Amino acid sequence: MARVVITYDNVSLQTNTIVCQEIVHESISGKELNIQKLALDEGAQFVDITFSPKTIVLRGMIKGTSQSDLEANIDTLKAVINRNEKNLDISYAGGTRRYVAHMGRFT
Repeated sequence: MARVVITYDNVSLQTNTIVCQEIVHESISGKELNIQKLALDEGAQFVDITFSPKTIVLRGMIKGTSQSDLEANIDTLKAVINRNEKNLDISYAGGTRRYVAHMGRFT
């Protein structure tokens, strides 16, 4: 099975040194409906809809040929994923899903 193509800000997150083993991006975002009750009538009026932020999880490994190479690869990855509001492209179902993303946590 071919690896899923993943890029963030046009930088590949599937290389010989970065291997994503789990990708969770199919869930849907929650949404909140803003509905205003009518003062003199029964019922309500739809005002607005707000979507919650979507959480996308990538899990994997970072490799290095030595301790210093591994640390350099980690630092390079951190520099890339700390860029805010960049395109995260994930190949999916014969196409590509694009998300405008920023990192919430790196462990």
